[in-house]
Amino acid sequence: MTAAAYTAASQVWTYVQLPGMALGAAISSMASQNVGAGRWDRVGKIAVSGVLLSLAITGGISALIYLAGDMTLHLFLPSSSQAMPIAHHINQTVLWSLTLFSITFALSGVVRSTGAVFAPLVILIVSMWLIRVPFAMLLIPYWGADAIWWSFPLGTIASGVLTALYYRFGNWRSIRMLKFESEPGGQAPATGLATPAMDIPFEDEVAEELVEAEHLSARMADLRVG
Repeated sequence: MTAAAYTAASQVWTYVQLPGMALGAAISSMASQNVGAGRWDRVGKIAVSGVLLSLAITGGISALIYLAGDMTLHLFLPSSSQAMPIAHHINQTVLWSLTLFSITFALSGVVRSTGAVFAPLVILIVSMWLIRVPFAMLLIPYWGADAIWWSFPLGTIASGVLTALYYRFGNWRSIRMLKFESEPGGQAPATGLATPAMDIPFEDEVAEELVEAEHLSARMADLRVG
């Protein structure tokens, strides 16, 4: 029953996580364009606006799910299921923390815009395997399954704090994806909009030679008459 309850609850969580992930990707794209343009003043504004917008959207969705009660869980479990009370308890414990996970998505999107992808990966690994999993394993003998459910908020808070610290103090601003030893150069790629370059057909060359020969004959005839 616990497995069924967790599966149903995790399905509901995706409605909170997916908007946060989508906003993180959009934030990364906006930040990378301004990094390329050298507008670092805009990068900071994008980070702040992105975090606030992500918190507002994911927080609003979480609030609606809480207000709906078990209606969202009924999409994945019948109302008579014995797993319903367990799923309700899991949802009440974990759902609110997923809003905080949007901080990780937003700030990771900003730091990844310069090519700093290793640090966000390490932060997720640390929050999962060094904080969340040990916490659950240590407290399961005392809290039972609740140790697992409370490990989710702990891991989410840890990843958000670590990502914020790396954003504030990390060296991601000095990382570049491409390094040029000289100025980029070369022929511009074909866009399909210009007139295509091609060899003159053989028939056209023959026709041009005949026209030139006729003009030459006419000039010689004029000279003889004169």
